[in-house]
Amino acid sequence: MKKILSLCLLVAPSLLVAQEQADSITTHRLNEVEVVADYLRAQPQLSRSSVSLDKLPLSISSLQVNQLKNRNLYLPTDAIRFIGGGSGIGKSYGAFLQLNVRGFDYAPISVDGMRDERTTFNSYPLSDLSEVESLELLKGPASVLQGHSAVGGALLLSRRKAKAQKEIEASLNYGSWNYMRASALVGNYLGAGWSGLFLATYSKEDGWRDLGDKTLKLYGTLNGRWSKDEVDIRVSHNNDFYGTETGLPPTLSSDVYTTQGDQLYLKAGEVEERIRKNRSVRYNNSSDFMYHRNLNGSVRWVHTFTPQIKLVEHASANWDDIDYFSTEELNYVTSNKTEYAHYFKGKGGKKQYIDLSRVQFTFPLRFEHIAKTFQNQLTLDAKFYTGFIKHNLTSGVDVSYMRRVTYKGYNLEGSDPDVYGITQPWIVSAYEPKGVGELKSKFSKASPSHTFSSGFFVQDIWEFSPQIQAMTALRYDLYSYRSSGDIAVADGKHSFQDVDTYPNKINDTALTYRLGLVYTPIKQLSLYSSIANYFNPDRTFARPNRIYIDNSGNEIEPKAGVGLFKPRSGYQIELGTRATPLKWLELSASVYHILQNNTIVGLGREVRQVNGKDVTYSLTGQIGQITSQGVEAEAKLSPIEGLNLSFGYSYTDAKYGDNQIDKYRKKNENDGIIKPGTAVDGISKHKAYSLGEYTIQRGLLKSLSLNYAFSYQGERRIRQNHFPAYTLLDLGIAYQIVQNLRLSANVYNVLNTESYQEALGNQMVPNRPTNFRIGLSYKL
Repeated sequence: MKKILSLCLLVAPSLLVAQEQADSITTHRLNEVEVVADYLRAQPQLSRSSVSLDKLPLSISSLQVNQLKNRNLYLPTDAIRFIGGGSGIGKSYGAFLQLNVRGFDYAPISVDGMRDERTTFNSYPLSDLSEVESLELLKGPASVLQGHSAVGGALLLSRRKAKAQKEIEASLNYGSWNYMRASALVGNYLGAGWSGLFLATYSKEDGWRDLGDKTLKLYGTLNGRWSKDEVDIRVSHNNDFYGTETGLPPTLSSDVYTTQGDQLYLKAGEVEERIRKNRSVRYNNSSDFMYHRNLNGSVRWVHTFTPQIKLVEHASANWDDIDYFSTEELNYVTSNKTEYAHYFKGKGGKKQYIDLSRVQFTFPLRFEHIAKTFQNQLTLDAKFYTGFIKHNLTSGVDVSYMRRVTYKGYNLEGSDPDVYGITQPWIVSAYEPKGVGELKSKFSKASPSHTFSSGFFVQDIWEFSPQIQAMTALRYDLYSYRSSGDIAVADGKHSFQDVDTYPNKINDTALTYRLGLVYTPIKQLSLYSSIANYFNPDRTFARPNRIYIDNSGNEIEPKAGVGLFKPRSGYQIELGTRATPLKWLELSASVYHILQNNTIVGLGREVRQVNGKDVTYSLTGQIGQITSQGVEAEAKLSPIEGLNLSFGYSYTDAKYGDNQIDKYRKKNENDGIIKPGTAVDGISKHKAYSLGEYTIQRGLLKSLSLNYAFSYQGERRIRQNHFPAYTLLDLGIAYQIVQNLRLSANVYNVLNTESYQEALGNQMVPNRPTNFRIGLSYKL
């Protein structure tokens, strides 16, 4: 609370000065046409393209962050609800985010055109969107120039740029579960061609299920403009705390019966009724935590040789630290004896008795990821003619290097475990958990790695006439990965002896292409088609008690230090249209087909005899294909002054295709095989959204705004967990109290829909029930 008050005190003098100046400024009323144009036709900040969207054969969904801020929403998970393209974002363990687009997960995320290489390794936290101006989702073939692993799409975040004018903004929020947030921004022209902007945001909350999240973000940028040069410098820092989230006690894969009377008590996959009705209860331990600290900076220089030739040099550095310790695995206490009130049937129909009143912490996980990333992009844009054909040529090279060290505290056994302080077993009540007490932890292993990637690309937009344009693009990628395996940590913290040569090595290269055509029969309508291939390198090395199957169905004989699987590869095809039949209406639609080869999946377990003993092995196979096809449609309209509406719908059919695992299955019985036609985990077939806002333009209620936000998520399946379809509806109201000062209130999940965001194994994570926020904001 002190930090929030401090921010308010810092910004208050600026607000007073700004209000005095604002009173002397003449107010100009925009007519209806100008307002509509601003809402509908804001051009996306497309990376690596200086050509307007109507000449590009690509599909893009965009969202201005102000649409979220007007509803007192600030998180990436809020934004993805209202971006089309069959997109979704999984949130696990309280903060880790994983983007999926058109049926494929781990979609790349770029900030100001710089790709975040961390997202190709794991799910990662993304801080709030305080400094972000817009989000664009490049879909299908459009994502290829973003580099390796760009299948389905890529998310682009564009941060705010300093302007040569005075900017002052401030906001305060309060909401359910003691949510508090304060933000302040100042910007102005500094002289000698330079403009500056600085932003500070702090938030805290007790939180739904007592998560207790806290975030702090600082962002500063300088922009210098002269006759032929522009320099943009940006620095950002966030220091966030997340309480972590382990979910509810696990659902069971078998029906549960009463010991007395053998009555069905709980169906497989169901959450016990007493737990479901009290979903706000938190099962994490009091010692759980996650800190996310990040510091990044970038410099971008643009030199204009002539109006037709431009050079762009962009360099960035990023330091990222994720420090994590959390209760992850919950298990009920079981026994072979008749000592508990319920039982289920295990393998062979044997009864296993279960105590549903208690759960055990069986694997609290301790790790820390520290990643240092350095990137550089050099791009040359040139516009010229060959005969009657106009060319818009973009060529360049990008280089990325990331050193990532993972510190592990996974050892829970022996005389010197990594997690200690309370003697095992760690057991708590399933209905009123109080935690097991203060657990302490240390690191015993470190696993450093180096990732280097470089891409050379060239793209040309051919303008044959105002009606016909074509795109050709090529990209050549080099990908190199080195890892050491586990190295002993000397002090339980970060001290370890690095090795000179990393034994695990992967080197891949690939040539990818993109071809497209745009046809504009009339000014209000354009049709386009595009095709592209892609590749996704794999970093799987042999591990103990694992069996690996190649894409021909044969067992792989692992070799030390050699990657086991081929890169995933395939192609993407898209047909689409954009139309502006009326000046206040904008429509878009597309259909697509994506094929991925060399898909890697888990295939269950297998028991083998080793030295006369049964040993259980996990199976992983590069068994075949995933196909994804779908339809997407979006509309934006502003039929009357003050009314802005947007709608979106997507249908995504992502499933496993043919595979060669039958060849292996004939030799080895296994019940974990994924059959052709099985839907891909976590992907909804149907997604829909709508955003609307109406501001009264005249009369006694002038400046009163009403808004809504609607989203529909179709049913999903993650492993054996079924997630029913659900609808979320948010309603809001806002009023311009005096010039530049706005008061707002929003109610989220008005229908109090009961739904689940994710499952950690069989542990379901419930979404928030009905809640509210109020906000007070100032903008000059």
